[in-house]
Amino acid sequence: MVLVEDVQIHISNLKEKIQEKIQHNYLFHHIPYPIIDEDKILILHSLLEPLSLTKEKKEQYILSTMLAQIALDTHEEVHSHNDMDEKQFKAQQLTVLAGDFFSGLYFQLLANAEDIPMIRTLAHSIKEINEYKITLYQNGISKMDDLLDCIRNIESSLIQGVSDYVDEAIWSDLSGNILLLKRLVNERELFIQKKPSLLVDNIKKLIELDKSYKEEIINIFDEYIAKLWKMIHSVLAGIPHTNFLKERLASFVNELPFSTNLYAEEG
Repeated sequence: MVLVEDVQIHISNLKEKIQEKIQHNYLFHHIPYPIIDEDKILILHSLLEPLSLTKEKKEQYILSTMLAQIALDTHEEVHSHNDMDEKQFKAQQLTVLAGDFFSGLYFQLLANAEDIPMIRTLAHSIKEINEYKITLYQNGISKMDDLLDCIRNIESSLIQGVSDYVDEAIWSDLSGNILLLKRLVNERELFIQKKPSLLVDNIKKLIELDKSYKEEIINIFDEYIAKLWKMIHSVLAGIPHTNFLKERLASFVNELPFSTNLYAEEG
């Protein structure tokens, strides 16, 4: 029997190993420490744990995927503008170098294991993510479903690549839906707090706004969150040993005003 506490400890241990690999005192003296998404570690663990791969191979895939994710997230923080002072300019240069450094770490980890196919898998996913980001930032989306598909792929293409590589197709859509759910919950909160939100900016361009646009946007978030919640739980019901993942999902939505209805419908 897989205990929730054991999974939680394992996720924490994996996070510590990632922290050890990315540690660089000079870089982090000048730029913010990167966010290590424990939910993505958990999804990768849930995907790989039942497979007949060695413990070392599973860890290798999780660490390399997360290092690639950190590299992407770091490059996302590069913002070029003309009025930067010397300190800001240096920080931007170091952010670019940090992203390259993290990218090199995932490549080195897999190259040392002579796992060229996984290197190609992650490289292809990175290419896809960058293409989706270009589409998003260039406002090349005209439909709500296309916008959410774009966000879903930005959030999950690395994990989808891993799931396809190990022939666990069920986790491809599932991971995409889980990470889109998390993103929507976070963006909903940003909107309520009147903080910048790229997703909300794109939603505003897709709908005809009136004086009640705030309520309309909240309703859009709530509608898609509810749909995703139902789809995710339907799939997870058929996958054993995912109790900790289910608890994490519940924590995403349990503060939402309609969460009681979600739990009632699930039951």
